[in-house]
Amino acid sequence: MKSIYVKNIDGLIDYRNDDSFNYNNMVIDSRILAKNDAFVGLKGIHVDGNEYALDALRKGASFIIVDDENVYRKLYSKKILVKDSLKALKNIGSLNINNFNGLKIAVTGSAGKTSTKELIHTILSEKYLVYKNFKNNNNALGLALNCANLDLNSDIAVFECGSNSKGEIKELSKYLLPHIAVITNIGYSHIGRFGSIEELAKEKLSITIPTSVKELWINLDEYSKYKHLIDKKINIKTFSYNPHKEAYICINKVELVDNEIHLEVLFNKMVYQFKLNHFFIHFAYDALPAIGIAFDHGLNESLINKGLLEFVPLTGRGQIISYKNLKIIDDTYNASYDSIIAALNSLSLLKGHKIAIIGTMAEIEGHEEALYNKLYNYMVACDSIYYILVGDEYMKFTQNNHIKFVKNKGAAIELIKNYLKNQNITYTVLLKGARKNAFEEILASIINRGEIRSVI
Repeated sequence: MKSIYVKNIDGLIDYRNDDSFNYNNMVIDSRILAKNDAFVGLKGIHVDGNEYALDALRKGASFIIVDDENVYRKLYSKKILVKDSLKALKNIGSLNINNFNGLKIAVTGSAGKTSTKELIHTILSEKYLVYKNFKNNNNALGLALNCANLDLNSDIAVFECGSNSKGEIKELSKYLLPHIAVITNIGYSHIGRFGSIEELAKEKLSITIPTSVKELWINLDEYSKYKHLIDKKINIKTFSYNPHKEAYICINKVELVDNEIHLEVLFNKMVYQFKLNHFFIHFAYDALPAIGIAFDHGLNESLINKGLLEFVPLTGRGQIISYKNLKIIDDTYNASYDSIIAALNSLSLLKGHKIAIIGTMAEIEGHEEALYNKLYNYMVACDSIYYILVGDEYMKFTQNNHIKFVKNKGAAIELIKNYLKNQNITYTVLLKGARKNAFEEILASIINRGEIRSVI
């Protein structure tokens, strides 16, 4: 269990508890609270978590933190009143992570952050006790909660840092004080909020601002382009997706064999063979810094391979679901330009009949026209895939035999039902959409409700 001294909490007003309290995990959702977890009531836009404090206490919470005095008075014990629950949570997370003596790794980038973080965790876990932040909780609130739940007995902690506006990554890195920073790539995500790729690069590279950062992993091409923005005191570890003598680690060869990635890596003048149980080639790229970090920390080829083979994408991030003659790739969490192109590149390598249901892009404010044109031109050239494009943004383009446009998810379901009627054909269907597209409804139509399942 974790332990916090009450009087160290920022903005403390009153408490009815011992001077210190213990907890298993800290939660902000009373529905997932288990006995001896701590509950923090946060005021949100639509929901006030303070209102669920009594319910959390009845479920066996070890203590409750609230910033509503009326709620505080109704609690009979194990209660702490603060000026601002969010600030208190951030403070508790900071206190906990500052007591952590292990290695801290922070991952950022325009795409692939979560997969790279998961791969680092999965591989290093073959030798070490490794803590990782939950799913992709990568903003100030998410990292505070994860730091509050950090197991201090861990050898290594891996965190993901995201950014929607200037200065966020710097603040997150100053909060975490990582020893190793990883930048997966610098692409178009959120470019409208930063104005240019150069400004985006500055934001990503701000992860290295704390003096705690001694090592940066970055793509060789991007390092060559942006090295003038990096502190020369930091140890640079470059990775390359192609053979390159200047890279610290690079891919010598990558190929798809029976829907499995075979990866040949060149490290320290030696060639190593690895496999991943997936056909998204970009997972091989996401794995490259993870493999390099693993080598640096004493893992051998066998342990790294074991970790790679145990890697399973998170729900909505490339998870594969099979049903009869249908294979579905659930990639419904993110639809930045870079991630769509990466998914389509991998899909194009597969044999057989392939369908890509693509929603509208996210995080491209101010650059819509240029990026939609680039995406459409890619699809015209890559005619081995049958595309169903969902949303008004696509209606200005010209349909052809392999590109069809629909305005909504219902129309997409009807279109794919007709396409899948031939049961003698095996189909691979990619579902790729941003959170606003809610493409999990199409997935549910295939898996649960049966609108599509009935025709196959």
